[in-house]
Amino acid sequence: MQQWLVENDCAGVLLTNSDEFLSEYTPPQKQRLRHFCGFTGSVGYAVITQQECVLFVDGRYSVQAKVESAKYVDQILDYFKIDPLDWLTKQPSPSNTLVVDGACFSQSEKSSLLTISKAFSKNIKSLNLADAFSPLKAIEQTSSPAPNSVFSIEGTEYYRSANEKLLAVCDEIKQSGADNVFTFCGQNVCWLLNIRGDAYPYSPEINAAALISAKGEVDLFLAETQLAKTKEILSSYKTPTEINIFSFSSISERIKALPESAIVEVATETTPTLIFEESVAKYRAVRSVDFDALTKLRSRKVSKEIEGIQEAHIYDGAALCQFLYEFEKKYTEPQTEISRADRLEEIRRKNARLHSLSFPTISSAGPNSAINHYHPQIDLSNRTLEPDDVYLVDSGGQYISGTTDVTRTVVHGTPTEKFKKSYSLVLKAHIALMLQRAPAGTIGFSLDAIARRILWKEGFDFEHGTGHGVGQFLSVHELPYRITKFTGEQKFYPGMVVSNEPGLYFEDEFGIRLENVIYFDPDESWLTPVALTLAPFRTDYLIHDLLDYEEIDWLNSYHARVMKTLTPLLSPEVKDWLKQATAAI
Repeated sequence: MQQWLVENDCAGVLLTNSDEFLSEYTPPQKQRLRHFCGFTGSVGYAVITQQECVLFVDGRYSVQAKVESAKYVDQILDYFKIDPLDWLTKQPSPSNTLVVDGACFSQSEKSSLLTISKAFSKNIKSLNLADAFSPLKAIEQTSSPAPNSVFSIEGTEYYRSANEKLLAVCDEIKQSGADNVFTFCGQNVCWLLNIRGDAYPYSPEINAAALISAKGEVDLFLAETQLAKTKEILSSYKTPTEINIFSFSSISERIKALPESAIVEVATETTPTLIFEESVAKYRAVRSVDFDALTKLRSRKVSKEIEGIQEAHIYDGAALCQFLYEFEKKYTEPQTEISRADRLEEIRRKNARLHSLSFPTISSAGPNSAINHYHPQIDLSNRTLEPDDVYLVDSGGQYISGTTDVTRTVVHGTPTEKFKKSYSLVLKAHIALMLQRAPAGTIGFSLDAIARRILWKEGFDFEHGTGHGVGQFLSVHELPYRITKFTGEQKFYPGMVVSNEPGLYFEDEFGIRLENVIYFDPDESWLTPVALTLAPFRTDYLIHDLLDYEEIDWLNSYHARVMKTLTPLLSPEVKDWLKQATAAI
């Protein structure tokens, strides 16, 4: 790559792990940070100049990046403290040209890059990097058959009909002043048309785009391999007009077919630069928004959808209780991080409603629990649980009615006083968010501080957000809504489903994270948090004097609901264990 930069008179290239669909779970052959830096985390950037290679990650991945990438890169920096492009523009170079891949960066990201580059008299060259750099193209074209599976959940309990949602989208378009909305977000299309697929191993979605008019006309764009099956599925749908189905190559053609006066709403955050500029804005007037009407409607669940998500959490809670009960047994054989993760998956898969896991299980013991997004790997790291090891398990499932994500932290023996104090503080932070009502429209920054202030008082902090959006039988990390101190400017409204997961991490010692998925009651005018996850916290780890009466009352009420709801699904021995685990304090 450095030789290519010299030959093409470029100062450097900015890389990310996103593919042409800006997806979170990028296929292995398209994980560019892995190819260039050895880094397997889902989020990060790399800057390659003619002389250096620098990896940029956030605090969640700082330890992981050191382990995986230190021998491949010259520096590892925090992109929340040093902007990658800002760093690149300040490096001495005979060239003023900076390269980004317009197929893998959103239009919003490109706009930010242009602002920074102009300040330093640099030029941004946007191109399809795989086409320009043949070694990368050779890697990315290998393996992986094209996704083919498409199935419908139209008419399934707990889901609104596609027609109902389409009419709501039409109303939003009319109010916006645009004539059409173009969405290049597969999650939006899956939500709207009640279809799912196998594009990614942990999120049952398809890669798709759609052009929707204010009259309810829909042009759907898919991979060639999915056209016939999708047409068969949608032929039975009751929508205002027939849904037209095309391959992705037809996007420009369909945009050009719109009336010349048409205004198209396009989300800059979810649309790749090349699609935005070459397929849409080149032909029709664009109304740029951060996130389109479909994203707004998808994120605000109605009561029927909440009921489905609640059902998923009941099944998942029963599985987790079985797992936690077994964890307290005295095993005759050594237990490893992978064996524990495999056992939890085995328990979940006994439920026929489970479609898949919602992400690779984070199963971490001892000092590995201090690595935020650690994943055991059989050839690299698979710690055997030792006496008194802290064990953190962050996992979830994709059920037909909803998506789950839960973290519990336990001790394989006797907890230390440092652990007990830390556990008590993290639980206090978790409860603080549950006890706080807030006006509708409160931004993520503000909600984040409600939980984080408990730890700040004690001089602690954690380098990840307090929460993220969660889809309904879609992505476990539903964008754009995040409860975080980093990028938490999005507003929250009743009906939104998010995680609540404060934590504390002590490098080379242990980590604690306590996570429930929660929702803001759609029937309330203010943000009113309600827990969806049903699994006990460890009251025997608590220093009771650190919790006040209101916090203890919330914990007792929550545990009473866990016991009442899950009891019918549990075996006698697990039921007895849960009764003790949820006993009032």
